Amino acid sequence: MVNKEYDVIYLLYIVLVYFRNVNTDRKLVTRVVFIKTHKTASSTLASIIQRFGYSHYLSFAVPLKTHVFSSKKEFKRSMVNNIKYPPLNGGKHYDLLTNHVGYNRNEMEAVIPNATYVTVLRHPVNQLVSAFSYFRWGKAIKVPRPNKEDVIDTFMEEPSKYLKGNVRLKWQSHNGQLYDLGFKTENNVITDDLVYKHIEILGKEMDLVLITEYFDESLLIMKKQLCWSMDDIVYISKCLGTSRHTMTQQTRDKILKWNRGDLLLYQHFNRTLWEKIAEYGPTFEEDLQQFRGKLQETLTECVDPSKMNTKDRRERKYVLKTNASKECVEMSFEDTHYTNIIRTRQLN
Repeated sequence: MVNKEYDVIYLLYIVLVYFRNVNTDRKLVTRVVFIKTHKTASSTLASIIQRFGYSHYLSFAVPLKTHVFSSKKEFKRSMVNNIKYPPLNGGKHYDLLTNHVGYNRNEMEAVIPNATYVTVLRHPVNQLVSAFSYFRWGKAIKVPRPNKEDVIDTFMEEPSKYLKGNVRLKWQSHNGQLYDLGFKTENNVITDDLVYKHIEILGKEMDLVLITEYFDESLLIMKKQLCWSMDDIVYISKCLGTSRHTMTQQTRDKILKWNRGDLLLYQHFNRTLWEKIAEYGPTFEEDLQQFRGKLQETLTECVDPSKMNTKDRRERKYVLKTNASKECVEMSFEDTHYTNIIRTRQLN
């Protein structure tokens, strides 16, 4: 009898040790550096991460004034004012970084050590079309009025002609996603070899790269990798585009050639995403449908289907119901709003 009791106790001990080890291995990830790319659904993703950090009372490295550290400069630890906006609870380091700034691994690690690095990429054609609409590049490149509807086609006929003297357009329209991820070359010379070398570096340094065209699938992978809950990744899209541009296959091919670096980058990390999906296990499709069901429930509960905010001609935004819950309101916050309330909380 004693031996049997001992066997049962020992078995329970083994089970407890097993689950203790599982929990240790699958610890909630609270240190995240999100490299925000342009026009890739990055604002929606940033707000998801900010909502998680804010609700868990985590510390953010935030810009001093606007909602961006810099649109074109690489991150420097000096950009963070740890006197005015110090880490919470007297900590020495921050937990999260989500605002626009160029990727600079060493400087980021100095501010947020042992972080998980996340970014998001979009197909180069879709990204360029979105950027042209949002940043109103038709005005920037001064396309003649009769060709306003074909601004991208006109631009792609001779892009170098329109880039003269327009520095912002140059780096945003020519392999801009690579640029956001720290790719710099002398005299802007871009070769496949240089791009592949940078992709190899990013492959080792980025823990997760989401893909805009498979946003929900990507979020499910992020949830598992960070050990977050389904509620943590539920979202309301922040910026719904207004562009309805239709282009010829010829223009599309020109974009892919012009942004070949971004194409190689996208293709590589699109493959890695689907490798992670394959490793997820047999419940992936079931979990994806459950997640999309929660997204639809959220829209039904939170959003007024009869209204749409179109004050900004560059984008459309959902309008909440008048009796929307606290959870709905928090999910509707854009990254600009979250940055402001985070600053207020961390203000010394």
